[in-house]
Amino acid sequence: IILKKTDGSFEVIPYGSKNFAIALDKEPERMVALDEDYNEIGEAKGDLRGGLYYIQPVEGAVSYRIKI
Repeated sequence: IILKKTDGSFEVIPYGSKNFAIALDKEPERMVALDEDYNEIGEAKGDLRGGLYYIQPVEGAVSYRIKI
């Protein structure tokens, strides 16, 4: 699930999946892992390959905020 936020960022919720990717044409400026209360629990990392950005799961994360 990908939600566009009013500030232009995106929230990615990997519902039922440990491995996931989103379609991007460039590396995000910033990506943070969020817990169930929307608190930042750390920076998230990923890898851009073939138009998809593969997000590496962070333990305890429920979703990820991505600023492009």
